[in-house]
Amino acid sequence: MSNPYQPQDPNNPYGQQPQQPYGQQPQQPYGQQPQQPYGQQPYGQPQQPYGQQPYGQQPYGQQPFVQGGYAVPNAAGMYAGWGARLGAYILDVLVLLIPSVLVSVITGGGVAASFNLTGNRTASSVAMLIIGTLLNLVITYGYFIYFHGTTGQTIGKKVLNIRVIRRNNQAMDFVAAAKRLAITFASSAVSLLLGIVTFGDSLTTFGIFSLINLAFSIAVLLDYLWPLWDPQKQALHDKVADTLVVRA
Repeated sequence: MSNPYQPQDPNNPYGQQPQQPYGQQPQQPYGQQPQQPYGQQPYGQPQQPYGQQPYGQQPYGQQPFVQGGYAVPNAAGMYAGWGARLGAYILDVLVLLIPSVLVSVITGGGVAASFNLTGNRTASSVAMLIIGTLLNLVITYGYFIYFHGTTGQTIGKKVLNIRVIRRNNQAMDFVAAAKRLAITFASSAVSLLLGIVTFGDSLTTFGIFSLINLAFSIAVLLDYLWPLWDPQKQALHDKVADTLVVRA
């Protein structure tokens, strides 16, 4: 039978582990990794604060956030559908209808009062038409430029939970927001010019201005319909401004 008791070291009668010199780690058996204190990283690896991800990595399931902007989506399901965009635009038109009616009442009364007894236009009536149209344009475009340039969401887009972002991951600004209105602004300018030229005429000739106005009207229609077949659901004005409309 083997002896159940191990021989004792005369220099260590109580079985205590020999103490290491201060600052040195105890030697481990060959092939084993030294044990680290609980919660500490092995030597040579940077320690991460609790709850923080290593630099350049994103928490699981979250989209990377860009300061002042929003990440470009990597899935087709994140693009806003044509129906949501149309619904948001209708809501925005209803919101803008209130100041538009007020401007039309004020300037429209001036236009009616500016006609002479024969019903022909006068300089005053043309001036009131220009003022009223310009005020409506300023209110309309100012509305879209402000909201798209600051938060990417108009009131209609906020209700339907969609947002305008830039494809380069930069924050939306007023320049990008204004570029999105380039096509409709050009169409409005041509319509205004055509309205001034033909205003008050009993017979409107189908001239060069009418052809230009028709061309811009077709372009605006294609602009609004383009997301129906575009892979990234972009309208033409999104391609001009390099923007996307996504789910917020």
